[in-house]
Amino acid sequence: MSYESKDSKVLKQQLRVQEVAVRFADKGLYSVSTNDVTVDLGEAHTIVSATHHDNSGPTVIMIAASAIATSGTSSTVTLGAAFAANDVLVLKYIVSE
Repeated sequence: MSYESKDSKVLKQQLRVQEVAVRFADKGLYSVSTNDVTVDLGEAHTIVSATHHDNSGPTVIMIAASAIATSGTSSTVTLGAAFAANDVLVLKYIVSE
């Protein structure tokens, strides 16, 4: 169950922001080069926030905007640690209109 704001401006923003959780096991949803994880979302977008849920800690690491590069429909996130077994990368984004 989700909460929907009664304020139309807030509701519009709630509906605009999308989220995708990419697990290490989700081969084919991402590619990796060293600590760079690239996810193709299939449409132009702007990343709002990214977090790396590192299972080795376990810790949740907020990714700085400067560590995220978007080109076309793909975003590359540079992590502080390797993307490894049982890790999850969570991206919140807004599709370009």
